[in-house]
Amino acid sequence: IAEALGEKRAFALNLLYGSIRTSNDECVAAVASLDPDDRVFVGKLPRLGTLWNLLSRKEDVVHIEHAAVRAGLLDDQTKCLKDKAQDAVLKQEYDGLSQLIVGLLDRARRPRAKVQALWLYATVGDRAAELSTAIANFDRVASAIRNSGGLKKILKFVLAVTNFANHGSDRGQNVGVRLSALAKLQTTRTTNAGNSGIRTLLQFVVRHADVSSSTLKHEIPSELLNAVRNGQSRGTISDAIDQLRHERDAAANERGVLSREATTQAPGVDARRVAVAAAAAARMAHIVADVEEEVSGLDASFLAMDTTVDGVLQYFGEPNPQAVDVADWLRQLEAFLTQYDGEYAEFREHNARREKRSLLAKKQRDREQILQTEADDPQGSTTPRSPRRGDSTEIDPSTGATTPPASPAKRTATNFDRLLVDAPRRVLAGDSASEFDVIHVCAQCRSCNHTVMPGAFAKDADHTWYCADCWWEFSLNNPDWRAELGEDTTPVVNTE
Repeated sequence: IAEALGEKRAFALNLLYGSIRTSNDECVAAVASLDPDDRVFVGKLPRLGTLWNLLSRKEDVVHIEHAAVRAGLLDDQTKCLKDKAQDAVLKQEYDGLSQLIVGLLDRARRPRAKVQALWLYATVGDRAAELSTAIANFDRVASAIRNSGGLKKILKFVLAVTNFANHGSDRGQNVGVRLSALAKLQTTRTTNAGNSGIRTLLQFVVRHADVSSSTLKHEIPSELLNAVRNGQSRGTISDAIDQLRHERDAAANERGVLSREATTQAPGVDARRVAVAAAAAARMAHIVADVEEEVSGLDASFLAMDTTVDGVLQYFGEPNPQAVDVADWLRQLEAFLTQYDGEYAEFREHNARREKRSLLAKKQRDREQILQTEADDPQGSTTPRSPRRGDSTEIDPSTGATTPPASPAKRTATNFDRLLVDAPRRVLAGDSASEFDVIHVCAQCRSCNHTVMPGAFAKDADHTWYCADCWWEFSLNNPDWRAELGEDTTPVVNTE
């Protein structure tokens, strides 16, 4: 080996040879018969991979074969060991790697073809499964995009907006929108946002297309997009299937050679070699049949997937689908879905803030109406209220019915503007302490009561109470709502 390939290459091959971990005779016999029991190589892929790396370079095997012929080890015509004496010299004078390769050339004949067939047989299942998964991912993502109702609704809305914006020009009569054009929605800005808060065309689409981001996530899962975008491309899958087909054809050619060797009737042919060739031919036929089944299934699946993906690309406006980089196309779609999700979350927060402002505005109008009524009627009026803890009741002797006492007079305002700007925070001198004897829980946080915490009573018929913390936070965020606070800010303790 060193004489044929040089010291450096021979050293690398000897390192590989040390990893085979099996005897030369067992190795040669397994290769010659194509490992019929799947015991030596097929069931031990690392060992088979090491042997394949030893023989992977065709020129190395040719150089070693010529060197063996020149050394008188192999016959130039039959490529067999010349005689038993030379076999003994081989075992004594040459290293283990040289003995292995010369033994393979003698007994296995075309060892590269046989080892390649064994590698194909041992790995075709895993390789086909990996390719089938990649094909299925393409099918699933194409079907998900094609059947996404939310995405179609967004595209229809964008088409209507762009045609309306370009009305009167050549671009105002578009019949469709490419999916890749959705990336421009984020960068198309409005000239005057006004009070709407809409600054980009994407924000306008989010607010008016009526498609939630959760719907898009459910219809087009990001995990599926990532699996396709980070996986094998259609070209890579096609090349891998072609490689399997090429290896299958090489195995079929070797099967033909073995069949001819098994049926030869030339005089002087070793009967043992004929029997080994016949067994190897049958084994190779089994290998070719298994690989043919896998390749046929992959071809059918890939053709169906390729047609589906091309149809989806054409459906979304790509005139030449074969020229489209599907991974880049999906990357643009994923970027749009991410942008849409962010804008939709902001839109929901905006709606929540608007609803809260509307609710607070309504409460403010109600408070102002009450204060205005009290300012217009300085004498005040009594308002019946429900009995509270600590109130005394009167019993009518004739009917036996109980009559609750009249409620104290409502607080009156002498100056409406003063109440709006600086509503007092303490109990007025004329108020009865029994007004606040009943325990009230904070209407906002529901965790405080007015007997132990400072707070304020709202000016409504139910005397709704809020703790000081809730009203303080509210007054900081809404400085124009100071009249919302009531009269009481200190705990009132029942001394009875």
